[in-house]
Amino acid sequence: MGGTGKGKRRKREKVIGTGLEHLSEFVEEKKVLKGKRRRGSSGEDGKVGKRKKRKSVITEVEDEDLSGEEFPEDLSDEEEDVDRDDQRSGKNKEVLKDIEDFDEDEDENVEIDDVESEDSGAEVPGRGLISDENATWLKPKHGKQQLLSDEDDDEDHDEDQFEELEVEKQARELDEEDDRVRKEADDEMRFNIEETEKQARLESGATAGGDAKLSRDEIALRLRRNLAVLKDFKELRDADKSRSEYVAEIIEDLAETYSYIPSLAERFFDIFPNEQCIEFMEAMDNPRPLTIRANTLKTRRRDLAQALIGRGVNVDPIDKWSKVGLLVSESQVPVGATPEYLAGHYMIQAASSFMPVIALAPQPDERVLDVAAAPGGKTQYIAALMNNKGVLIANDAKKERIKALVGNLQRMGVENTIVSHYDGRKLPEVMKGFDRVLLDSPCSGTGIISHDPSVKTQRTNEDIARTVHLQKQLLLAAIDSCNAESSSGGYVVYSTCSLMVDENEEVVDYALRKRFVKIVPAGLPFGVPGFVNFKGTRFNHQMLEARRIYPHVHNLDGFFICKLKKTKNGVRSKHVVDDINAEKREESETVDVQVPPAKPKPGTSKDAKKKTRLRDKDEKTRGRRRIKEEVAVDSEQNTNDEDKSARVKTKKAEKERKVKAKSSERLESENGKSSKEASNGLDNLKRKDKLKKLQKKLSKKAAPKSKS
Repeated sequence: MGGTGKGKRRKREKVIGTGLEHLSEFVEEKKVLKGKRRRGSSGEDGKVGKRKKRKSVITEVEDEDLSGEEFPEDLSDEEEDVDRDDQRSGKNKEVLKDIEDFDEDEDENVEIDDVESEDSGAEVPGRGLISDENATWLKPKHGKQQLLSDEDDDEDHDEDQFEELEVEKQARELDEEDDRVRKEADDEMRFNIEETEKQARLESGATAGGDAKLSRDEIALRLRRNLAVLKDFKELRDADKSRSEYVAEIIEDLAETYSYIPSLAERFFDIFPNEQCIEFMEAMDNPRPLTIRANTLKTRRRDLAQALIGRGVNVDPIDKWSKVGLLVSESQVPVGATPEYLAGHYMIQAASSFMPVIALAPQPDERVLDVAAAPGGKTQYIAALMNNKGVLIANDAKKERIKALVGNLQRMGVENTIVSHYDGRKLPEVMKGFDRVLLDSPCSGTGIISHDPSVKTQRTNEDIARTVHLQKQLLLAAIDSCNAESSSGGYVVYSTCSLMVDENEEVVDYALRKRFVKIVPAGLPFGVPGFVNFKGTRFNHQMLEARRIYPHVHNLDGFFICKLKKTKNGVRSKHVVDDINAEKREESETVDVQVPPAKPKPGTSKDAKKKTRLRDKDEKTRGRRRIKEEVAVDSEQNTNDEDKSARVKTKKAEKERKVKAKSSERLESENGKSSKEASNGLDNLKRKDKLKKLQKKLSKKAAPKSKS
């Protein structure tokens, strides 16, 4: 209540002050106007009234004084002063009365009263000297009245009412621009998905007939029903449908339900049979948990967790297999903008990206190469495991990504790393002899669709084929950069964020046939073994040591990790590789040309079973034959190496014999004796020796005679 009383007093004081000022100005202006009227200058009154609103009010009452009478023409200066004082005292009384009326009728609309007073032109009873025209400008305007009424009520909130700063305005405009760009991108992606779905429906219209008009719920129901039929195909199948027709319908429904292009949906259905494919696609539609990795070069995981919890970030350890990973369950602040992040205490990194570095297991004082290093998460982890000792080469082929790589390494406190910008395929020509090499190869990204949904509609078979060709070249270059004679290493780790067999097992199998390497256990605590047999194509039996990470099984991004041990430097013989490639090509062609089995006729199920058994036996024999041939190739290579070493030894012996012969010839030329003289000299020496021996014998016989 004290605050409101003070506010009213302030209002009254302000209104009184303004009223007295206006009254004094009014009297002076009235005199000026009176003199002009007496001189006949009535034409200028309109101009004066146009200048200000207050002057317009004065011109309307120019024939009236404050008491309602005209001014006398012969007033002296003293009388004018007396009248002015009387008028001023009367004005003050009336102003105080008006102030009381204003407090009682505070919410009255002044503008409406102004209009009414101008129309009527009559005096308000009880106001005396102050007319309606004077009251309108003595009262504060509506805007000022509102400010006066709210001045004390909003006294505590005035500090919060500031004008928008330029920085805030720019930030707001940037946010609006980001929202607009994001909305346009979402609309474009939705449009692309709809177009691809329409195209897919048109392509499958010939086989599916009117099924393309089914609703999404009906398609999902048909998908579940067809998957159930494949589980017990013999009992639940339709007599008019073959297995290939069921599979084609399932692939079409998967593409329609989860917004994949048909070719990519078919590839996933080949990898994940039946209901596993649905679980995989549903897992890809959900985001993976946010994880960070503590930088052991600057802090410990325990200290980092305490600091982040103090800032409102709920973190938990990932699992026992990682000593540096933290799982972020909830955060009240941006995880990528905390002081700890800017100081380089942690890196935002997917947990599956830890796996290749764990498999590589770098040691201090080693020479390590990271072929595709940007943006630097795995590179910094390698440097942390090396404890900033040794030499680490971080290479990347794209120049625009080098800035992010250098920035992250500097922020994380890495000191033993050299950043290079070379094409990974040409690295063996620049530098070799590394103890360990990591190749996190560029790939199609089919294992991280939850981060990039555009993969669903943009990765075609042609894109995957081009990527596979690049991956094979990069893996061979990584193997050539490694040193097989390293005392502590000789290891190459190949990893991708893709789940396609073409980009993983096929690339590694190609390297096994081209270089002297073998697959060794990766040392990972979990993961699904790699494929040995996929759609009729058999890979090396060592592929079981490779590991696959699945989103629907491990709740991590899809990944493939394979660790290779280089047994010998060099390249396998070209003719053996050509033979293996030719056989491989023939097998792939036979697999591609295979015709789906026809519908079995009644009474021929036994024949079909026999055919399948024979086919399986043929495949087994082919695999065994292939393994034997690979072993034979290795043995032949070893024998060839032994032959080469024997040849080198014989060459060395021949060189030594020639050197000795040349030295003997030189000695003979220096003595100036022919070969005959040399032989005669030898005979003479032999004769002299014989004579000496005879002389010794004779001397011995003569000695006892002399004694006697």
